[in-house]
Amino acid sequence: MKSLQRDCLLRQTLVILKSSLEKNSGRLKLGACLMWVIWKTRNDVIFNKGKIQLEKMLQDVAYWYTLNSCELNTSTLLTEQDKLNYVDCVWVPPSPLKRKINFDGAAGSKGYACAAVSRKSQSEVDGCLTRVLDISSPVEAQTQGALLNVELAISMGLHHIIVEGDSMRYRHSPTPWRIKNIISRVKEKLSLFTS
Repeated sequence: MKSLQRDCLLRQTLVILKSSLEKNSGRLKLGACLMWVIWKTRNDVIFNKGKIQLEKMLQDVAYWYTLNSCELNTSTLLTEQDKLNYVDCVWVPPSPLKRKINFDGAAGSKGYACAAVSRKSQSEVDGCLTRVLDISSPVEAQTQGALLNVELAISMGLHHIIVEGDSMRYRHSPTPWRIKNIISRVKEKLSLFTS
């Protein structure tokens, strides 16, 4: 029975993803959701020694793509709380006049990278950037993610943004010298925004 439910859910997920590709308006959002899931899976493999599970990745893409829409019964999918069961956090959409841009940085034995994703008040993805980095520490990757976040907002011509990242490692510590210049650049670019 469980196998039949899994197969049914996988078929439903594939139908949604296929129909999204047929709609021009859904391609950017689907691409951003796919990038997000690949990014999170990569981080799980590198940092938690997790395994790549294609079915779970497809379900996660469908979850993020259909968030705040009626296309899929999400009660059968893992919720964000299930995925982040060790962290008590909830993504709160911005007001209609602002955009929320989330960023993340990752470091591992195969290299360093960062990403930024912009979402509107209805949780609709409207832009994203990624960058592979030639640096040597996780805190630099995270800080470069913050810089990429602001650069995405500038490239989109936004004036009212909310910057959101998940790293609090150095929030209450002395700033490492390696990232002071990057932080200065982020602050300088943030001065271009109204709010």
